[in-house]
Amino acid sequence: MFEFEYPRLSRSEIVQFLSETQIIPDHHLADPSADFISDVYAQLLVYLDFFPEEDGQIQFSALELLENPDFHVESVRKVPLFFQLRDVIAYLGCPKKFIFKDLVKPNAECAEVFVNALLNFYLHKDNKMDLLGPIIEGLNLLDEQRSERENKIAQLT
Repeated sequence: MFEFEYPRLSRSEIVQFLSETQIIPDHHLADPSADFISDVYAQLLVYLDFFPEEDGQIQFSALELLENPDFHVESVRKVPLFFQLRDVIAYLGCPKKFIFKDLVKPNAECAEVFVNALLNFYLHKDNKMDLLGPIIEGLNLLDEQRSERENKIAQLT
């Protein structure tokens, strides 16, 4: 399990972050609809590289297996998102367990907790990447120096 401590962001901080990063154009978390919150979660997972962009061909092939595919279009789209969210949120050590109801009939308080966990992981990841930046630059510089010396040795031999 991944362990990190994170502060709980306020609703205004969440909304500000979502609007600044342009993850979603609308940021109404007070009374989220199922479609809205699904879009928020999907965009956050894509933004965090936990979820690939949707592939319509996979959904179409899954619908072909059903007797009445028109009744299942929405669920076929939401089930992969649910499984990925459930796993990611459990991995992050969120105090609440993510259930399918949180995706299809969202509660504002629960949605805030889950979005908060995802955003805090993003901030934690971003902070760690900022710390690794100088190390990566140093390694790139060493690699360039190594290449230059190998070229110099090749010229001398």
